[in-house]
Amino acid sequence: MSKLCKVLLLSGWIVTATGSIAIAQGKKAQSVCGITVRGKAAAWQKITATTHLKLKPASGTAKLPAAYTIYTIEEKQLKEFLKAAKSAPDGTLQMAIPLPGGLGCTAFVLANAQTMAAELAARYPELVSLKGQAVTNPNGGLLRLDYNGTDLRAEVTWNGTVYLLSTWNSGKQKYYLVYKKEDAGIEKNPYFKG
Repeated sequence: MSKLCKVLLLSGWIVTATGSIAIAQGKKAQSVCGITVRGKAAAWQKITATTHLKLKPASGTAKLPAAYTIYTIEEKQLKEFLKAAKSAPDGTLQMAIPLPGGLGCTAFVLANAQTMAAELAARYPELVSLKGQAVTNPNGGLLRLDYNGTDLRAEVTWNGTVYLLSTWNSGKQKYYLVYKKEDAGIEKNPYFKG
């Protein structure tokens, strides 16, 4: 069992990475996998009771994907982890992302994507852009992750299939939807068919 898969106690949630059920803030949740930074851990929680949620995209006017899975994670620990990952030496941190289609919890070795010049990065320290390679599938599992200080977006390419993770809100609570890109509900421009 990896360090990511241990019993955690977070904000009144008792969670395990073995698939046991936890009741969290009135929502039925299932622990999947997590992150650890400076001895603090946060676990992705799969939300299984979703009928009460009124999901809205964190930004823009996106439509809900045709098929998706909903997760939550402790926001404070996620923010701290991403801040640490931005300045950590390449290859020293791993982040686990839950993926659909039987792939489950997938760990990625992280590196700074270096998408901004050093001056811009200093001016906007809340912006984080990372890339990663899957631990178990380094040639077929790639990650791109962007965080603007409040919203997380990730794209995982796994053996040619693209999965997306995006931030959605219901009231003041953040939720993360994980889905196949083909289920995103984004209409292609008819001039660019393919």
